Amino acid sequence: MKIMLVNNFFSKVGGAENSTNRTGQILAQKGHKVFFFATNKKPYFEENYKYAEYFPEYIDFSSLSKSQYPGYIFNPTYFYNFEAENKLNLYLKKVKPDIVHCNCINYYLSPSILRACYKNNIPIVMTLRDAFLSCPDVGLLYKSETYCQKVLCASGNPVQCIYNKCNDKSLIKSLISATEFALRKIHRLYDKVSVFICPSKALLELAVKSGIPREKLVHINNFIDDSYFKAEPEYSNKGYFLYAGRLVKEKGVHYLLEAMRNIPDIELHIVGSGLEENNLKQLASNLPNVKFLGFKSGQDLENEYKNCIASIIPSNYFEAFGLSIIESFAYGKPVIGSNIGAIPEIIENDKNGIIFESENPDDLTQAVKKLHSNPDLVDKMGKNGRLKAKSLYTPEAYYSKLIEVYQSQI
Repeated sequence: MKIMLVNNFFSKVGGAENSTNRTGQILAQKGHKVFFFATNKKPYFEENYKYAEYFPEYIDFSSLSKSQYPGYIFNPTYFYNFEAENKLNLYLKKVKPDIVHCNCINYYLSPSILRACYKNNIPIVMTLRDAFLSCPDVGLLYKSETYCQKVLCASGNPVQCIYNKCNDKSLIKSLISATEFALRKIHRLYDKVSVFICPSKALLELAVKSGIPREKLVHINNFIDDSYFKAEPEYSNKGYFLYAGRLVKEKGVHYLLEAMRNIPDIELHIVGSGLEENNLKQLASNLPNVKFLGFKSGQDLENEYKNCIASIIPSNYFEAFGLSIIESFAYGKPVIGSNIGAIPEIIENDKNGIIFESENPDDLTQAVKKLHSNPDLVDKMGKNGRLKAKSLYTPEAYYSKLIEVYQSQI
């Protein structure tokens, strides 16, 4: 089978990017011919990619200053990328894939590429990576601060996003997001997708609220590489808790710091970087029990997981899956996670981790104290998490369900 994988970026960094690349590797290992389509943002996952000439120009909207915002409110590329449509049309005619599998395409490639597939009579499946079908700012962050429990814009009317300045507390940014959201709803651009793949049941139900017919939705778990399961964990630790991820507002790290303020005798390691790094370091300036270790990958990151008591996911926005949860499970570590999105779907409370109330530092404090004082419980939860990861989140489990979806559309 010839399969084209589409994502905004063809890089080594990012959740959607890594998932797309790993999917391509699995498909290639199974004997399929795999093609990639993305913007020309470098570096590429595969250096000197053979078909990079078909990649449309990358425009970094996030780097624009406030004075430049009005210019891209009226920039059609943000809403409908004609270059992406035209280049993909040529690419499709060149390689003639049997199916196109889209991932994140909004804002950069844009839904224009769906029209190119449709014109070439090629079926489209799409993996949903966030709440973009329900929220103009994709993360369900009300006023850019707290979780939007009512999902105010799911019906297709994004006026609440503008009124509450949900995109970075900026009226102009929120207007841009709301306009893009409204246009694709009005023009029903995503109707051309035959199947939406949801990595969690929580995301599937959110898509239903957004008007996607349930019969178009399929639940397929994300996965981690088999390399995570080669060696049995030692189930030991060096007495600290771990946060590993982006340092941005929606990840809720500021709530985690408040929780650690209550327990100065318990150590926290923070691994990662991001826009909020300096602000978070300032918040933690009088917290000697909190250590910022910067970005880590490979063996260095693996060692952080292997030596922690448990990892913590304090997110205060909709998590569509939570890959770091199953990575932690694979290392035999329980996870403390907030009760948002897919997190409580993966973490079974008091079995392989603890669920706490989102945006509640005191509740998080109690969860940390519970595991810190119960090493036997930590070991038991870690083993349960490891078993779950090995049974549900393997490449083979993912591939078997994915190929069924492909075959149903050809």
